[in-house]
Amino acid sequence: MDSEDHPLDSTFGQQRAFSLDDPLVDPKVVAYLHGVRTQALKTSVISTSGRSTLPKHSADLYDDQTPSKEIPASLLAIEDGIPSWIKWFKETRDIILEEGKSSQEYDEGSLELVLHHLKDYLQSQKSNKGISAHILNILENLPSMSKYNEELEIDPEWAQSMLTKFKAKKVSSLEDLKKCIKFENQSPPRGFKAWYHFLQSHEPQHIYFTGKIINGESVWTLLQYMSQEWIKDIHKQKKFQRVQRFSTWLLYILFHLPTDVTAEYVSNLRELGKRCKRAIVSDVSVAESKRPILLEDCQSLEMRELNTPLPPKDLDILKLTLVVIAVVYRQRDLTDW
Repeated sequence: MDSEDHPLDSTFGQQRAFSLDDPLVDPKVVAYLHGVRTQALKTSVISTSGRSTLPKHSADLYDDQTPSKEIPASLLAIEDGIPSWIKWFKETRDIILEEGKSSQEYDEGSLELVLHHLKDYLQSQKSNKGISAHILNILENLPSMSKYNEELEIDPEWAQSMLTKFKAKKVSSLEDLKKCIKFENQSPPRGFKAWYHFLQSHEPQHIYFTGKIINGESVWTLLQYMSQEWIKDIHKQKKFQRVQRFSTWLLYILFHLPTDVTAEYVSNLRELGKRCKRAIVSDVSVAESKRPILLEDCQSLEMRELNTPLPPKDLDILKLTLVVIAVVYRQRDLTDW
């Protein structure tokens, strides 16, 4: 008998594929199908005994969207500040790149000029002992220069860092001093600890990015160090001077990054942006978070000498870094709160 000739099943409303009463059908198959039928009846939607008494829900087109949340005012203020912050960043960056001092190789004349300024610096100190007295004694043999600007002052931090290197190198002559200074200007730090010491002992200047100290490769190394470690120091604010120095260096790194970058470098920037964002958001949930060190407190001597515009009020390096990555490098999803 064809299936079309079979009567409709009173329960399921379908015609049977074959007759279970047919003597040719294996009894085991009949028993199995009866078992399947019984199980189907137990779980079928036609049973009303197990129906839920919960109120019915009418499906909506937007059921898969999460409910909107209220964004804190401090985060909304970041979006409002973006235009003025980016304007300040680009104007200041252009001044630093165009008017900042560029690195120069030391010749004999420039080396002697540096040594004269170092001698003036040491003589201006109240007392000189140990390595300071030793270097000053060597500099007594420095030939006089007919003309040099005595009003120019040497960077005290650079002078102190060089005294440490002179001591380590055990310099004993003017030639030793010249070699040490020349080598210092040509050799970039290597490794995390060396870079940490360099950044903490040198104030940021454009000149470091135009010579052999910080090049197109090492600037990305510094950005990764910032992302992995030093952003935490900036956020925790344990030591003002250390945080101030790292904040200013991060600002200079942003000034000197290329604007057109490959996907690999975009990934590095995004990681830094995410860490800045997490730090910013975490402060929102803290009732009495520390006041961040503002960029107005992180103006380098070079920025003051070049008379760069004052940073916008209440702007810190974490917010600026996030916004620069979001806008300049077109990663706007980072500012979606």
